[in-house]
Amino acid sequence: MKILATSLVDQMTIIAKKAQENNVLTSYLTDIDIDKDVMLFDSQAGINFLWILKNSGAGTWLCQANQEIKKLYLNDEPDDSSEIYLITATGINQGHITKIDKKDALSYRYNEPLGIIARRKFSSEVLSTIFCGINIKETLLYNEWRTNPGEIVLLKIWYETSNKTIFVDLYRKKICPFSYEDRINIQNKKRYHMPISIEMINFLDKQREAKFFEIENTQQFYAKQKQISFESYMNNINQTILV
Repeated sequence: MKILATSLVDQMTIIAKKAQENNVLTSYLTDIDIDKDVMLFDSQAGINFLWILKNSGAGTWLCQANQEIKKLYLNDEPDDSSEIYLITATGINQGHITKIDKKDALSYRYNEPLGIIARRKFSSEVLSTIFCGINIKETLLYNEWRTNPGEIVLLKIWYETSNKTIFVDLYRKKICPFSYEDRINIQNKKRYHMPISIEMINFLDKQREAKFFEIENTQQFYAKQKQISFESYMNNINQTILV
């Protein structure tokens, strides 16, 4: 059975509404919004997904159809009372959704096209791109990184040759706190010491000048970055916007 509608998100809305009416989805309904977000920002031609509306009524699972994690998701479902759908993307937020059974979901494989480029990057990927050769997830900068959508930070990065240390000054250009308690705990600026890597030393020491970046959280856990000039950095470091 195929669900016909204008877009993948529209089709998911129809399916989720019917599942709620049938008491398949009764809690963790925010899972649906997260899944729709994936279709809006990650779907593209040639990538297929499995979408599982859990028989417990507690939300959904969504993964790319070839990923091994689907076995964990599907084997956690003891019978066929969960609703399982194959999402075949033909473009950005375009394609069709077909209901399938657990056996077919477990055995399903498709030929992934070569050269697929992700349409967005996790914050960790963005930071790793800037801090090349460093395990960013082991740094204090990463552990304190805020993922609130819409927030913008400015980074000044430089290498002190005298003591062989990489420094990062972080300034918050735009803050979007989740709550008042969140707001009062935010530091608008902070300095970090970063691990050293040959790649970073070559990047920073080549002209012995600081590098400047602007990073914007596009959605929660996702971000984009651009390198900016010293002038742009200086014009914005003391103009924090609170939303």
